[in-house]
Formats: sequence, structure tokens, C-alpha cells
Amino acid sequence: MHDRTAYWARLEKLPERALIKISDVMPELNCVSGRAMIEALIAGERNPRTLAGLARASLRKKTPELIEALTGQFEDHHGELARMLLDQIDALTAQIDQLTARITTLLEEIPAAWGIDADGTTGPHAGCQPGAAVLPAVARLDEIAGCGTYAA
Repeated sequence: MHDRTAYWARLEKLPERALIKISDVMPELNCVSGRAMIEALIAGERNPRTLAGLARASLRKKTPELIEALTGQFEDHHGELARMLLDQIDALTAQIDQLTARITTLLEEIPAAWGIDADGTTGPHAGCQPGAAVLPAVARLDEIAGCGTYAA
């Protein structure tokens, strides 16, 4: 996850080198709108109005700011680098998903990691409802400051 975050940071700096200041309008590229705009830039789209039209949800309200931010000097070599970074991000995401699925499967096989429902029922999916007597191990570890679900 650390490596994937580093690749996203590199990808966010790439448009800035091409005088595209999208980070001034969007807090991060790691969203549906950001991904769509980067994919369009990679595909050769350079029209700022068209790129801004790819914004979703609340970002649509910032269309004028996006048009200004997307006006720059993005060239084909920037697109090649962006494609490489996105491919690395996607590969890391696939590995994270694979490991997460494996860890989840292994945890479900450990009775001590299970929770207990309010009615005393135990099992791999017990303890997740409100009023549970005991939370699953991952949820208990998540309550420790600085230890999120992925770390747990």
C-alpha cells in the first residue's frame, strides 16, 4: 500500500511538470474523475473543456476552475509516463486485493479471530452487527490508535 501511495504521488506530480495544475482544484487524482481525466490525457485528449467534462459529482461545480487548471503543455511523452505509473498502480492494487482476500480467508479459519453476536452466535461473520458481545479480531485491533483495518 505504501508503494501504491508513492506511485499516486508521482502521478500527481507528472501533470504539474506539464503545467497542468489539476491538484489546485482536486485534492487527489485517486478518484473516478481524476482517473478519467488522466486516462483521457493518455489517450491524446488535450482540450481542457472536454477533460473538465469528465468530472463527476461535486467536482462538476468546479468546471471553470478545472478548465483553467487543465490548460497546459501535456504531451505524448507525459502520457507514456502516466500510462506506466497507472499500470504499476493497477498491478499493486491487484496484489493488495489478492493478499487481502487470502488474509480474510485465513482469518475466517481461526475461531479466536471470530466475533460473537449479541445472541451468543459465533462464526467467521459474527460480531459485526450493532450490540455484538465481542467484535472480530480485526475490528478489535482497528480500535487501537494508529492501527487501521489494513494493518490489523
